[in-house]
Amino acid sequence: MLPDFTSPVEFQDRVDSLLVLMARSCPELAVLMIRERISTATLLIIARTAQNLHHLYVRRSQLVEECDWPKNPDWTDEYYQWLRVSSASVEATEREISQILEVENWRALSDEHYKMTSLTKHVDH
Repeated sequence: MLPDFTSPVEFQDRVDSLLVLMARSCPELAVLMIRERISTATLLIIARTAQNLHHLYVRRSQLVEECDWPKNPDWTDEYYQWLRVSSASVEATEREISQILEVENWRALSDEHYKMTSLTKHVDH
């Protein structure tokens, strides 16, 4: 059972930027499981940034459907436009994540499926 907790609603109070920083700082990141509230734009940035990411687990109920990131000066206009369009809905985000991770029909998980997901299958013993 997932513990009850309240995720901050405002972008500046959420973990979005920290997760993106982790994705940038950990080049060998292959598996990521996120239970906190994040935006669909953050999910796309993580998927694009973490080059070795193969498995991404996120709760659909905790996704905020919007591009709440200000335009980064390092981003091209085309990239920011892609981010805004692709993050406009969970369905559009799922299609893009499928392409980025090269996973057919990647989906954000229901809380029920999220609870059943285990990371132990990804750990080398």
